Amino acid sequence: MQTPQTIRPSKAAVAFGLTYAGHFAIHVSRKAFAAAHGELENNWGFTGGFLGILDTMFMMVYGVGLLVSGYLAERMDPVLLISVGTGGAAASMILFAISPLIGISGSAYSWYIILMCSYAGFQSASMPCGVKLVDSWYPPSSHGKVFSIWATHAIAGNVAGLLLAALLDFLEGSASLLPLLLIPAGLLVFTGILQKAFIFQGPMQHQPVEREDAPQQEAIPLRTVLRLPWVRSYALAFAACRIVDVAVFFWVVLFLHENLNVPTSTAALIAMAYDAGLVTGSFLSGKLTDSVNSRPGVFATCLFAASLLASITGWLTSAAATVITIFILGMFMGGPIMLISTAIAAEISTKANLPVTATVVGILDGTGSFLAALGEIGVGFASDGVGWGFIFTILSFVLLIGSALCLYIHYGEKKDPLVDDEEDYSEFSNDHREIGAAALRSDTSNETKGD
Repeated sequence: MQTPQTIRPSKAAVAFGLTYAGHFAIHVSRKAFAAAHGELENNWGFTGGFLGILDTMFMMVYGVGLLVSGYLAERMDPVLLISVGTGGAAASMILFAISPLIGISGSAYSWYIILMCSYAGFQSASMPCGVKLVDSWYPPSSHGKVFSIWATHAIAGNVAGLLLAALLDFLEGSASLLPLLLIPAGLLVFTGILQKAFIFQGPMQHQPVEREDAPQQEAIPLRTVLRLPWVRSYALAFAACRIVDVAVFFWVVLFLHENLNVPTSTAALIAMAYDAGLVTGSFLSGKLTDSVNSRPGVFATCLFAASLLASITGWLTSAAATVITIFILGMFMGGPIMLISTAIAAEISTKANLPVTATVVGILDGTGSFLAALGEIGVGFASDGVGWGFIFTILSFVLLIGSALCLYIHYGEKKDPLVDDEEDYSEFSNDHREIGAAALRSDTSNETKGD
């Protein structure tokens, strides 16, 4: 394994920047499509129910696709996979946008479902490959700081998507729909080309040190990765975070509109306080977890605090109190949301000393996205039958479960950092454990010398 001193900062920055740009473009595209829902209903004849089906299909296919993409990223060139995924997502959205121009009516529901599934499937390649590539350029001691910045691509993309929709609002009817869908698709094409041309895989691939008597390392089976320490526990904890985050993402504007009795445009501006909180919390948590070297302990504390805030959010009627509360809620959610599927995935791979970063990302993010899709259906039905206070109370219990899981991991790691539950991990050789621990000690030593 090469040490951090062998890393060329320029290539690391290119890998960081272009993977960030790819995810940014993906989220611009997603948010622009969400903003286009009204025009799709008015001009293409889509019903609200069908748009709900498209959103649910997207989340489910995306969740399954993350598992598949994570598996493939360990067996293929991740640069090729991420660029093909970005380009494929662009092609799917372009076909979606021009469908009426080529004679496909809005009532051809099967066609649009296929395109949405294709759009989700291609997108799913980006996250596992992106984390794997960034991980290959940066040492474990900096993962919290690096990934807390890198993971803000989602928020930046969402804001850019909203701004694009606002800029095109002066166009009437279907005239705004085509550029709203095609401009993000063009951005995806551009970033996909740049990714293929300029990203290289870094030297810090956490692979076992070769020994004369050791068999050649093969790709690790998915069932083996699932039994790595804390993978399943983190997957469920991240799912709890994603359920709440996705619920807030899709429903907070309606909640603010109804609870505070403000126009939708004002509610959208207030909702940005949550995004600002996510960014702030991500930065603070990234720095803190690198310093205290106890990520699950920090996550458990954050999610417990977020649970308390969520339990009162749905009952608030004051605009000022609501803005402050959802900002702080976002701040406590930022660390777990941004870091579990990035820094933690890379850390699990490092500690096991196995090349499974992309697979772990696929498992964590895929589980979270799939269960969040089911939660989205539940919130949709509940919003018609019960009050927002009840909905946010349920979400607070979900966060409490996530906090308990992170606390369980925290105390488990104190006993043995490489043993999960009561499972038998004898198949992971002592060599792997010793080499992984040595890599972490070496990295810590290098960082100390640098200080």
